Amino acid sequence: MIINVCKLFKYNFFINLLKMFLENMTFIANMVIGIFTFYNNCLTTAKCTFENYYNNNKNFRFVFDISRYFILLFDSYTHDYPIEPLNQYWVNSIIYCIQDNNNNNQFLEHYETIPYQLEYNDEDVKETLIELLEENKKFNIKTSLDCIENLFIVKYNNKYIFKTSLNNLKANEILDKKNVSNPFYEIKYTNLDTGSYMNIDLPKNYFIDGNEILSNAFMKRFIDYHVALGYFKEEDNLYSNNYSIEIIDFCFSAQTLDKNSYVLLSGSDFSIQKIK
Repeated sequence: MIINVCKLFKYNFFINLLKMFLENMTFIANMVIGIFTFYNNCLTTAKCTFENYYNNNKNFRFVFDISRYFILLFDSYTHDYPIEPLNQYWVNSIIYCIQDNNNNNQFLEHYETIPYQLEYNDEDVKETLIELLEENKKFNIKTSLDCIENLFIVKYNNKYIFKTSLNNLKANEILDKKNVSNPFYEIKYTNLDTGSYMNIDLPKNYFIDGNEILSNAFMKRFIDYHVALGYFKEEDNLYSNNYSIEIIDFCFSAQTLDKNSYVLLSGSDFSIQKIK
């Protein structure tokens, strides 16, 4: 009888101990959830407040953008990597030249921007960019060297417009190009010298009707800027003048590009063109 009472006492003791433990765990869990919820609410409130103030206060937006950009500019200078201008509207003329068979190359960029601090309406911006494009056409490089390749980029209304040549380009039409859907299921770039490869995820604002993308100069710039942003590692040696790009569309049809080819976007479709 005494033994049974002792067993019952021990059983009740452990049951009560387990209940206390579970109650404490529930309290701790509720407290952690409460703290996490409070933190998320504070973070969301702070983010919304900042975005609202940033979007509605031009002076604050200007000071914040300038400060952030100069920090990035200093870092890019000290670590020797390229960054785009702070300005929202610009033209970038690129000259790319492969000098020899050892993959030594020169990649020169020249940005022309609309001053950030000036207030432009849409028509002023458009007219200024058209003037810049026309000036670039006048100084389009003519050379007999096969190593020279050009790339021209316009940033306008958060769209990136890419052209392999400004020949036969109607500057007053390029800024009216519309966004198109991404026609690619997968884009795979392979360095044929090293065997290293990567899957390319292009930003939405690259998909513009008439854009000429994935050329040799395009890939050189794309990799350089993404290494600078930390997406790729410099030691991976992803870029080579000897490469292939495999494109798979949403019908799972595969096509391959080399350094002499690029993709022309047209509506919801695309075609592979040769560099002329």
